[in-house]
Amino acid sequence: MKLVINTPKQNKGFTLIEVLVALIILAIALMAIVKAVNTNVRNLSYVRDKITAQWVADNVLNTMQAGLLAAPHDQPQQGNTDMLNQHWYWQALPEQQKNQTIQRVNIVVTNKLDGKPLIHLIGFINVQK
Repeated sequence: MKLVINTPKQNKGFTLIEVLVALIILAIALMAIVKAVNTNVRNLSYVRDKITAQWVADNVLNTMQAGLLAAPHDQPQQGNTDMLNQHWYWQALPEQQKNQTIQRVNIVVTNKLDGKPLIHLIGFINVQK
C-alpha cells in the first residue's frame, strides 16, 4: 500500500507585489535613460553653436586679414552674418599694441543680439601705413 501525502500546488507566476516592484525598477531605469538622452541633446546643441560661432569668428578675422573688411582702429566694429541657417552677431574690439604695424583684435560672437558671448577669438592684423 502506498501512502500519498497531499501537498499544495506551487504557483509558478509572480505575485502582485513582485510585479509592482519590477515596474518601479523599470520606471526608474527608463527615467534615467530619458534624462541622459535629454542632457546629451542639450550638450550637442551647445557644442554645435560653439563650433559655428568659432567659424564665424574665424571668417571675420580672415576677411580682416585679407583686407576685404576694414579692421577696427579706434571704435568697436559690429556686424552680423548667416551661417548654417542661423543668424550670428559679432563685434570686433581693437586693442592698441606697442608695435604700430600690428593690431590686436578681439572678436566676440553671439547667436542673440545682446546675448551671452559664445566665443572670444583674439587675432592680429597687419596694419599698413
